[in-house]
Amino acid sequence: MIELKRLRQVVALADSGNFARAAQALHMSQPALSRSIQDLEKQLGAPLFERPPREIRPTSLGALIVEEGRELLRRAAALDAAIADHRGLSRTVVFGSGLYSNVTLVPRAIAAFAAQQPDVQVKVMAGGWRDCRDLLERGAMDFFIGERTDDEHAEAYRERPLRERQGCVVVRKGHPLSALPACTLADIAQYPFAGARLPERIARHFPRKAKLGRPDSGGKLLVPRFEAYSWTAISAIVQDSDAVAFGSASLVAESGGALVCLDVVLPWLRYVGAVVWRAERGLSSSAQSFADVAIEIDATLPD
Repeated sequence: MIELKRLRQVVALADSGNFARAAQALHMSQPALSRSIQDLEKQLGAPLFERPPREIRPTSLGALIVEEGRELLRRAAALDAAIADHRGLSRTVVFGSGLYSNVTLVPRAIAAFAAQQPDVQVKVMAGGWRDCRDLLERGAMDFFIGERTDDEHAEAYRERPLRERQGCVVVRKGHPLSALPACTLADIAQYPFAGARLPERIARHFPRKAKLGRPDSGGKLLVPRFEAYSWTAISAIVQDSDAVAFGSASLVAESGGALVCLDVVLPWLRYVGAVVWRAERGLSSSAQSFADVAIEIDATLPD
């Protein structure tokens, strides 16, 4: 019988393709992870991973264990959460937050939730929506607030949508783009982008050779020239350079005139957010209460 601990290690190694990254994600040393995987392979009498020079890949047996192991880990996490909820022990809410929700929505939601349920501990893990989804997969958080799931993964998740909001292109006051009589997407693409990685629905509108950044290894995400997940950092970068960012009129208004929105409307540049959680795990009563508060507050925020 394979222990859940070993299953987590196999899945983490398959996801990362690298012992060092997997060990870091599992909070253990690389030699310890390597020994544990070798011990499991001896127990099963067959290798679980091919070990070429660059990226580690699962063998056919390894792929089988990864596929079935994911489901077992999800069910184990769901059982733990259900037991804790039944016993009234789910007094901690752990969730992820994307860049923009972390600036506007999350602080207000936490304050309101604390007033309602002061005994519940709340932990926020800020990061990109891809990072949040990976942590959600591993059971490291209850849900995340960020980019909605795509059709490819829709069945594995449940979500409660937030209000869609039109975004704007943000530059410093006096930026060369602000002097153009009619700024175009081609003009914007000539400048570096500061912000989080952009989902395919936005990245696909930019030419592949845009100076904003570069495509990721899969060719779907736009990796910014200046990648950051803090609006404070992004704002500082934009104010002190010719970089552009994507934000909202309300965020720009808080800059005291140092930032401006370009006079161009890109209909596809919209924030499409949601509260997202794993379908088979569900939400504890505390997590559900926090989601209710967040959605209620989101409806009152300015565009």
